[in-house]
Amino acid sequence: MTDLFEAFINAFMDFQRNQLAWAISRAITPAPSSTFEREITLKLQRLLDKDRAMSLEPSHQRHAFLEGDLPGKGTVVRFTEETAFQLLLGLLLLDSGLTQSRVVRLIRDLGNDLARQYQWIVAHSPAALRGTRDEGSWRRDLQRGRFAVARSHLSFVVVTGNLADQDGTVEHRLCRNSDQLISAIAELSLAPRPLICIELTNRAWAIWHWLTQAPVITRGRRPAS
Repeated sequence: MTDLFEAFINAFMDFQRNQLAWAISRAITPAPSSTFEREITLKLQRLLDKDRAMSLEPSHQRHAFLEGDLPGKGTVVRFTEETAFQLLLGLLLLDSGLTQSRVVRLIRDLGNDLARQYQWIVAHSPAALRGTRDEGSWRRDLQRGRFAVARSHLSFVVVTGNLADQDGTVEHRLCRNSDQLISAIAELSLAPRPLICIELTNRAWAIWHWLTQAPVITRGRRPAS
């Protein structure tokens, strides 16, 4: 119950951008170097800048990562857990070959569905995800970011499109289980285009886990390792 209570409380918390960069760095690799953290911070800023710079199309009711434009210089911007999850997914899509513009458009298209997917994932207690793993195995898996290992707990996003065309559209499917994943891959594979598949459950729990530990980082200071 404690884990569920913490997840409920965190749903009403928000975070600074440097806390997001700290947590996302560790969600990608548990022991990031300072150079890697700086790279993640720069990539996040570029995604946010691209999101702000791209005009809102009539079909979109919101930005990908921002609620309206960023406020003026000197104002601390706050982000939600769901936004941290979306930014993590955005970075993974960038690393998979999508351009910044395509990532922004895709996250805008996914919109509230992606936030609901995150909320659906964190509704599962870590105690249930642990299953039959003993204490040692559970702790080692947590260090590797493997919160969920049972097929019934895994969820995915599948993306396809002509990656050679930076302005081309992409198709996507959110899958809450392996059966939906198989169906999505079968459907999207009818066209001869590359597929990107990203597992979401462990990513969602990883960002949740690290956000609960993210230190408040004041300007010019870094947290102790």
